[in-house]
Amino acid sequence: MSQQILSGIGRVLWGQNLAEVDDNGKYSVKIAFEPSDELDSMIKLAEETSQERFGKVVDLPFKDGNAATDDSGKPWSWTKDKTVIIFRTKIKPSIIGPGGGADVIDPEDIYNGSYARVVADFYGWEYQKKKGVSASLHALQFYKHGDPIGKRKFDATTAFGAATETGMVSPIDG
Repeated sequence: MSQQILSGIGRVLWGQNLAEVDDNGKYSVKIAFEPSDELDSMIKLAEETSQERFGKVVDLPFKDGNAATDDSGKPWSWTKDKTVIIFRTKIKPSIIGPGGGADVIDPEDIYNGSYARVVADFYGWEYQKKKGVSASLHALQFYKHGDPIGKRKFDATTAFGAATETGMVSPIDG
């Protein structure tokens, strides 16, 4: 097994697949990281993993956040000047709150825009003549709330009024 590493704190861009697996049978989270010593350590570990497996550095899981743009071609504010990493695992990851160890939280409490850090490792893979290194997720720690990114879950409890025999009572017009 490769060496595990604790990331710095990053902003969750996509965390919907922490509660249930995606179409590939994996749990995943996408996080944007500011430049930091922790990010440099993750890059170094991924490069070492690549060197050990392939004898050279191949495709690594670190993506330029400036490449993610809005319709006008400008980088999104939440990825601008950041490095984006997708962490995946076939085994349901442990998810804890900011209090640490015993502060277990529900995966659905992790939302796009919240802040978190992960315990991960890197592994080399080969598929259809391509080689690369991916990030494996072991555990995630919710760190703090942030401004939501994109759409939030719709709250039906405030959208619908009570049903009556004469029809529906609208919370909007009464």
